Amino acid sequence: MDEREPPQHPGNRHASRQPANTPSSAAEVAADDGVDNTVPASAGTGPTPYTPGPSRRRLSIAVGGGLLVIMIAVGAGFAPTVWKLWHEQDKPLVVPDRVDGLILAKDAAAEGTVDSLKGRLGAGTRLKLIKGAAYADAAGPARLVIFVGGVETSTSTEADLDKALQLLTAGEESGVTDLHQVSSGPSDAVVKCGSIQTDSGPMAVCGWADRDSLGIGFFPHRSVAEAAPLLGQMHAAMRRQR
Repeated sequence: MDEREPPQHPGNRHASRQPANTPSSAAEVAADDGVDNTVPASAGTGPTPYTPGPSRRRLSIAVGGGLLVIMIAVGAGFAPTVWKLWHEQDKPLVVPDRVDGLILAKDAAAEGTVDSLKGRLGAGTRLKLIKGAAYADAAGPARLVIFVGGVETSTSTEADLDKALQLLTAGEESGVTDLHQVSSGPSDAVVKCGSIQTDSGPMAVCGWADRDSLGIGFFPHRSVAEAAPLLGQMHAAMRRQR
């Protein structure tokens, strides 16, 4: 009896046949696909440092350049103000020959009073480059106006003005009284007025404090309502040429 091989299922027969050119491993597949799959020598040594692509570098440069432009623009905007403040701090107040009808007086007695007030103001405050003047009124010598003031390296405050007013009126019977802020003086400064008692009656006293200067005026035979606007004229005239 002939020994015959058992019949094979058609599917098994085809599955057992392998074309000669079929790769038998994943390595052969990789070799045949035409792609270089060589593992870099640095593989396995740690994460590769991130290097931003050209588009990210351009974005960083653009952002950095924009910030620089903004900083330059802001600096250019503030520079004139800073320079002006620094420059004005080294320039004294101007003492004009005339202020709103008042004429600079050359009177020995008045000049002695001015010098005394200047000395007290310089000794008791931070002011420097202190100026003083006496102004005659056409209405008569009884209405002679006395002014003293100066500049300082930092912004004059309301407290500085209060201190200066108390300092200059300390020799009077009760010092300055009814000291209050008024709105009829210069708009860019704090202005306060009060009164002191003298042998000839009450005398109005007004002063200003702004960003770098302080000034005080004594106005005999005038009310506060008259003195405050006059101090405003003095403030404008004495700072105009600085």
